[in-house]
Amino acid sequence: MSSNQTDPETELLTAQEASGEEIVMEDTTIPSLSKDQKTINVCKEISSLPTKMTLKVFLLNFMESANSTLATWQRFWAQPCGITSTMDIVHALRNEINKTNVGQAAWSHFIQQEAISIASREQPARGNYPQGSFQSSSTVQDKFFSEEEMDCRQDIVVPKDMPSLYNTLLGMLKAQRGHTISPVDHEDAQLGKEDEELPEEANYAGYSKKASGLEQRFKRVCKVY
Repeated sequence: MSSNQTDPETELLTAQEASGEEIVMEDTTIPSLSKDQKTINVCKEISSLPTKMTLKVFLLNFMESANSTLATWQRFWAQPCGITSTMDIVHALRNEINKTNVGQAAWSHFIQQEAISIASREQPARGNYPQGSFQSSSTVQDKFFSEEEMDCRQDIVVPKDMPSLYNTLLGMLKAQRGHTISPVDHEDAQLGKEDEELPEEANYAGYSKKASGLEQRFKRVCKVY
């Protein structure tokens, strides 16, 4: 088409304007849909024939399918840029599952198995002490069995080499501390209070600062288990 020619649609609009005829333009704008409406549309689509499937089947297939196209849609789920929203989905599932007694039991069993799996993968460092956790009976010395050495090994092995177990036990102790008061708890609290009152110059006078009440209780739990 040359620069002097106009297309038929433009000529029609020009003729309508000249005759005074009202021009009605067709609205081609796609209406904005809410998140709820989009979700409803997706649910209707996957539940329609001929390949009807439930939402659970859809989600499971989306996550486990070896299809390369589907894989591109989930490639960021476990990456730094997407892990936060992925965990939001996990938390939402947890909230929904725990609405019933059956769900609570199933969720508790699932979490317990996951905790066992995670803790079983954490092991103390291999090798000879002090770089590792092995101590030969032929080279062991008396100080190895001292309270100070035992506490030192525990501070290295549990928090550093077994962080999940350490954080789980410590978190449980913190949670229980707010709900129960026992003579042991009172003793721990007094230990913590005495530590706060210990003067700064005491460190230079040969004193050693005691562990906090919570740390003392944690060490007792570790010795029991």
